[in-house]
Amino acid sequence: MHNALRIYLLVAESMMIQEDFKGAVKYCQVVLLMNEKLSETFLDNEALRITYTCQMKQNQYNQAKKTLKLCLECSWIEDSLEAEMLVYEKLALCHFYEGELEESEFYIIRYLTGITEP
Repeated sequence: MHNALRIYLLVAESMMIQEDFKGAVKYCQVVLLMNEKLSETFLDNEALRITYTCQMKQNQYNQAKKTLKLCLECSWIEDSLEAEMLVYEKLALCHFYEGELEESEFYIIRYLTGITEP
């Protein structure tokens, strides 16, 4: 099953490169749904990263922020400080593009100082 999910993500990555963002997101959703049914988080972060990138390229900043919140939850489950820091950096960028400068500053300070959730 894991190999099939990897193939779906490769297809999603290819579609994203070809700027077929809707198609890429659909393939990522399949991975996320399969993981949910299997009660696993295998490749969730990768699927969410591709989804986020597609949303940003389409200027869907509110959706991108929601996706990043899910990435943040995955980083906590995986106990990955590096992943958590990258999410803070990307959240800062989303809020900046939305003109939400205080929120952007909050996340960039977290990123630069390494403040994480306990």
